[in-house]
Amino acid sequence: MVCFRNKVKTLFFMVFASVFVFGLNLASAESLQVSIKEVKTQPEKKARLKVAEERRKNAIDEKLLGVPIPEGEGGFTSIGEIILSNDAGFLNAYAFIGYGSGKQFGLYMFRKDKYTKIVNQSTLMPDAVGYFTKIIYLSFDAKNGQIAFLGQSIFKQAGIYLYTGRDIVRVVDQQDFVPHTFTKFDHFGDISLDNGLVAFIGFDADNNEGLYLYSSTGIYKVLNTNDSINGKKVESIEMNYVSLVYNRIYFTARMSDYTTSDYVATFTFSPY
Repeated sequence: MVCFRNKVKTLFFMVFASVFVFGLNLASAESLQVSIKEVKTQPEKKARLKVAEERRKNAIDEKLLGVPIPEGEGGFTSIGEIILSNDAGFLNAYAFIGYGSGKQFGLYMFRKDKYTKIVNQSTLMPDAVGYFTKIIYLSFDAKNGQIAFLGQSIFKQAGIYLYTGRDIVRVVDQQDFVPHTFTKFDHFGDISLDNGLVAFIGFDADNNEGLYLYSSTGIYKVLNTNDSINGKKVESIEMNYVSLVYNRIYFTARMSDYTTSDYVATFTFSPY
């Protein structure tokens, strides 16, 4: 089925992709309309920004060592992943994984000159059995004080969770079905958060890969490896923690002809 919404104005030069993805969540009264376009990127600029970001992260890493652990004992002894804010109003904010003595670990946020514990080794996983034992793949919305992350338990349960600014809620886990299938999610990849929406990479047990979107109304398919763009079958999909921007998801796809291109998926919710 081929269909395109109205063209979206953007600073990039765009080429239409002949694909339309209809994401329907049967538990929702909404559907997701998606149009996908190829975008021209600037590799040199991306490389410069990455170097600058790594320098900021290294400076924060050194600063955090010895800082008292919120709702913990002693100070941080080592720091894991750090996600910086890209919001102009919160440039000094960041989220990070921190470790302390006695097997302490947790997810923390520095915002408005305050350190806050989001989850730690004593936090129960929502809708699951056991406590968080591992946290990876962070995405940070500094403006709204929200964090999305992949969490695991001692029983190898895995899921994506969202700190809403008040509570920890389950986004998706291994008990959820992949949209339009009778197969459950098996594991997850990168995550991107913006204003309560979460884009994520998900896989089933056969390693079939897809790009999906979570909202408060359900989980929707954006694109998977059964789809084609401009007549080329999608083989794999990559994104990062800043890929979701308002109603757009920027991602990279490797195609069946071994080419790799950057794309943007623009989505709108419509009544079903």
